[in-house]
Amino acid sequence: MVRPRRSAFVAVLSALVLLGGCSDEAVEERRAVVGKARAALEAGDANGALSALRLVWNAEAPDPSLALVGARASLALKRHDDVIKYARAGLGADFADAGLKADLEWARGKALLARYHELKADTDRRAAGVALEEGTRAGNHRGEAAALLALLQLAGRDPDTARFERFGRMALELDPDGVATSSVRTMFETLGIDL
Repeated sequence: MVRPRRSAFVAVLSALVLLGGCSDEAVEERRAVVGKARAALEAGDANGALSALRLVWNAEAPDPSLALVGARASLALKRHDDVIKYARAGLGADFADAGLKADLEWARGKALLARYHELKADTDRRAAGVALEEGTRAGNHRGEAAALLALLQLAGRDPDTARFERFGRMALELDPDGVATSSVRTMFETLGIDL
């Protein structure tokens, strides 16, 4: 008896999806949950943000801005694989917001860099470089992306001081008081490069 009810429910739900049937009430409810997730994240409650996000997360058709909330909350919790999962899902969606795309790349790059420091996998280092460079192009985290990318140039077997200097100067311009930028400033001094 449970199966017919479930089948009927699935059929009705499928019909609503096919007809684009999403009521205004459901849309408002979803917006409220998304707002709750963002508010929790801004208040420093990464677990609360992820709990709210899970109520509306659809991995098949992710909302890129919601994916960024998930990535940022996972970054706060140091769940690097989850950051990468959310960022990839958001980047896989069809959207045109260059700033949002860059912010998703920043999150992915930051997680890949952290994973590289833990596991020393060269593929993570290369992928972090690509993602962080994309993160320097637009968005809210350009300065931090530039600083992390600059520091990444000194990691690995073949340090690239020219690229370090290029992205380091970008970080100093975009985010002079940032935590990662202070490390860049220290490396400038260590390498004897004039600021």
